[in-house]
Amino acid sequence: MTVHNATTEEWDNIVRNTISATFFHSEQWHKVWYNAGYYRGYVAKLFTYKENIALLPLSYKGMKMLFRRKYYSSPQGTYGGFLSTQKMEKEFISKLYKWCKNNKVKNYSNPYLEASNSSESHTYIIHRNENSFEKIIANWHPKHRYKLRKGLKSGHQIVLGEKYDYWEKYYEVYLSNVIRRGSSSSNNYSKKLFDEIFALSPQSRKLFLTVKEGNVVGGGLYFYDNHRIYHWHSCFTLEARNAEAPIHLYYEMIRELNKSKKTSLDLLPSGGHKGVDLFKSRFGVSKTSF
Repeated sequence: MTVHNATTEEWDNIVRNTISATFFHSEQWHKVWYNAGYYRGYVAKLFTYKENIALLPLSYKGMKMLFRRKYYSSPQGTYGGFLSTQKMEKEFISKLYKWCKNNKVKNYSNPYLEASNSSESHTYIIHRNENSFEKIIANWHPKHRYKLRKGLKSGHQIVLGEKYDYWEKYYEVYLSNVIRRGSSSSNNYSKKLFDEIFALSPQSRKLFLTVKEGNVVGGGLYFYDNHRIYHWHSCFTLEARNAEAPIHLYYEMIRELNKSKKTSLDLLPSGGHKGVDLFKSRFGVSKTSF
């Protein structure tokens, strides 16, 4: 098996032409985290063996010369894993995972991969049904449907945050949540990270804001690739949360899914948070383990 660093063209070509590829395999996603200072660098490795070809995007930390460098197949544990435009032989797959073990690679999987050596996680996926928006909502858990009725009466509006000012206001809501939760907060992303995401093409990322009386009180950040939409981040003020604004946002995102013609809206894994997982499971979604 031979291994070399893929060119940007090779990286983009395989991601673009592989159905199991996700937005999180893209070079721009790894570059966002590098530019924001979370990783020392990034690279995509291209593997060839007989007629087999596979790509593995990686971000890394630590210095190579001190043998402390560690590789991650996706920044911050988002979707990763090997990509191939063709079916890979079992012998090739075995060699790939052996290479990961020998090179200190933390290889994250994803639910769309043919080859995976893990079943430790799961996600919830809402599939598009352009013929019946109401049918999707009818499959929600009764508690979610009740909360939706409350949310639709709360006076909130869902708008697309296209200007940088809106992103700043969204980050203020997020930061207030981090401060309020203190050490129990599951993450504490920098303003620089959100600035780097804002700099991406609007076709790849969209920020949907929850607004009331002209004030941003929450919203959600979504990524797009050729096939799917991914719910990556969301936050709300306590008042908006109590008024069921999160439910209202999901309702509007299902409209966005049907309008976009993407195949599905992936809610992404819940990071071990049981309450978040239960919340996602009540949207009449299919649970997919990987």
